[in-house]
Amino acid sequence: MARLGSGSRGRANSGLELEDRDRMTVLYYLEALLTLVHLQRPTVIQNMTVNEWLLKTHETIHVDAEAVDATIIEVDVGSAEGPSQMAKVVLEGSEEMWFTTYFQKIRPFLLKTLNKGDAFFVTSEGGKRLISDDLTQFHKRFNLPAVTYQQARKAFEQCGLSHCNDEVKDLVKEYFSRSMEGEDVEGKIVKGAVMVKRIQRDWMPSTSGDPRTRQEAVPVEDKEMAFRRVQDAFPVGTDAKPPGLKTCRIFTTTHEAYCYKRWRQQQYVMRVNEVIGRFKRNTPTEEQVTSFCQTQGWTTNQPKMEDILESWKPNMDRGKTKEEMDLESHIALQDWKGLAIIEDRVANTGETVFTTLPFKKGEVVCDYHGPFIPSERGEELMSAMAEGKMIF
Repeated sequence: MARLGSGSRGRANSGLELEDRDRMTVLYYLEALLTLVHLQRPTVIQNMTVNEWLLKTHETIHVDAEAVDATIIEVDVGSAEGPSQMAKVVLEGSEEMWFTTYFQKIRPFLLKTLNKGDAFFVTSEGGKRLISDDLTQFHKRFNLPAVTYQQARKAFEQCGLSHCNDEVKDLVKEYFSRSMEGEDVEGKIVKGAVMVKRIQRDWMPSTSGDPRTRQEAVPVEDKEMAFRRVQDAFPVGTDAKPPGLKTCRIFTTTHEAYCYKRWRQQQYVMRVNEVIGRFKRNTPTEEQVTSFCQTQGWTTNQPKMEDILESWKPNMDRGKTKEEMDLESHIALQDWKGLAIIEDRVANTGETVFTTLPFKKGEVVCDYHGPFIPSERGEELMSAMAEGKMIF
């Protein structure tokens, strides 16, 4: 997940700079974050609604003397029998920024229908997403091993949680069972959610109990640091020559195979994206892809046709002017500059739209969502308007 970094957050914040493929990657990332890191059940993510997001609350608690600012989203996961069951999603710091960016800048672009839908993670038709399928797509996109919620939860309980004291174990188990009672339930829920992520962050593989095979525990960071050393010496690029196993062994004697494979995987993803960017409007043929790879001089680590076809989507923005793209963005986001809705208490006419900037003749002010009326009726209304007011 770290591959999405601050650069992607900046592009996501702009909304317009992202293509559909990138927008879907952000959606997949957020679903994977909740499923595999927060260990929320897929049904919780699937049932989370826009209204529940808008009703989110904030709370500051202390975990091991550290102040944590948490955002709490209460999700109704439903129940086949009896009262509805409620789950709480807890976000920290930059996580809330990711979700806000998705909701404001990306979700409106994903909807391809007038049926807006109430699901927070929404399909193009306004329905709920199938989280397991989205996780599969996320793993394929980054050439990662497929991991399900059940596998992540089992690994956490058998490995990470087993090293904790009884107090932490009880807190986390209560958090998972949604059965917290007594005083400061909200604080316990936030603390339980935070502890789930802290345990995963701090946990290291245990050593073997067999004296013949016992080894010192190797910090998880060592593998990442080894790859960074390789990456610093051989920056990953579409046209860069990959370092071999012997070369990787210069930088690490333990993780050379990992560094070798990961370097090539990152380059492979970059090359797939390069090919997709070359053919934006029409689906590329195998002959075109082969010819393009030869032109680029890619003799090894070439993108496979099935991976290109799986990820390729037409770029419908090609050939459009900046003005046209800006207009489509304003319509999708309903973000019109120079307008303000104010309650007209003087004339007692309810809410009225006021301009805060000057507009030129022929300039688009906003799009219209009301009923259509003939031009004759429009002229009648115009003539009846008070001075200084107008309609369109």
